[in-house]
Amino acid sequence: SVYIVYTMLGDVCLFVVGKDEYDELA
Repeated sequence: SVYIVYTMLGDVCLFVVGKDEYDELA
């Protein structure tokens, strides 16, 4: 449950930072 929430928050953070920038880091 906590892990799922953490993952959702992480997705939101990545979305704010920018999908393009995340792809470059990946």
